[in-house]
Amino acid sequence: MQYYKNIPEIYTEKEELSRLIDSILNVITIDAVFLSKEQREGNLTYHILTFIADVDNDPIPHEVLSWLAKQGKSHPNLRIRIYTEEQSEMALSRGSLYFLEHCCLGHTVFVRSEGGNLLDYPEMNLGNILKRAIRYRASEMEKVGTFAHTADILIREGNHAIATFNMHQAFELGFRFLERMCMGKARVTHSIISHINYCQRYFPTLRPFPKTMDMENNELLLILEHSYSVARYGNEFEIDRAQIISIQRELRIFIRSMEAIFNRHYENCRIRIEGDETGLPQKKQNDKCSQGNLIEASIRQRLREIEIEHLRFIEKVQELKDLQTNGQ
Repeated sequence: MQYYKNIPEIYTEKEELSRLIDSILNVITIDAVFLSKEQREGNLTYHILTFIADVDNDPIPHEVLSWLAKQGKSHPNLRIRIYTEEQSEMALSRGSLYFLEHCCLGHTVFVRSEGGNLLDYPEMNLGNILKRAIRYRASEMEKVGTFAHTADILIREGNHAIATFNMHQAFELGFRFLERMCMGKARVTHSIISHINYCQRYFPTLRPFPKTMDMENNELLLILEHSYSVARYGNEFEIDRAQIISIQRELRIFIRSMEAIFNRHYENCRIRIEGDETGLPQKKQNDKCSQGNLIEASIRQRLREIEIEHLRFIEKVQELKDLQTNGQ
């Protein structure tokens, strides 16, 4: 295929990426392909490859999505995503950092000249998208905070079953918010386990209830899952105070972790759009300034990780105290 691709020189596996793009172009008509900067999340390093399907492929056939998922497993250093123009347009209307960072500010690898899509990602008003992101964050985090606060009140009143359901809702809304803003699309499910699995290849540090890696045998996580059906269908439900306090702690850590991820990606976009505090555009800054911004963002990320680790340490200390108290 000789409508050739513009793969950046800095990308080390150009030939492999070129073959992958060609194989996908042979399966479905694509109007644009974007390659992100290198992403560093926890112990993972990867690039995101975003495909925008032609308008005639809406919705995207399920067999194509399944085939792309298999391709993603064959390329562990890539995260392959595909969207329709309508999906990307709706996401950008709420301020999606995913499309802002990885498409509007990403590297355009391929554009089909006769494509029917209308969005010109590199020419969009990026400052307005940032403002939408802040407004959407405020709206969604207010919902998360309302459920979390209601759960706190119910725990104090001893209404543990409904409190657990409220915490389930806070987890679910938090995951959906981050998925929409930083992954381009939220998973439609009420299962917290499904949300965790969906996010793991992108944000491995966003892992509530980490004491066991086998989520199917994680008692607290299963209790949280069960609380949704209890509230909906009135099933029997048992949870003791120690368990609900542990879930409450996990929710607080989760909210901090989720906000840290959003803030980091927001700041990455803001710096690239607005430049440093002097207001100089990023393109006019020298390499030293650019490196300084990246180092500062890295330090903030590490401080947040240390804070989360400290909270988990405090949780373990409290559990030991509880065990000693119960043993007396």
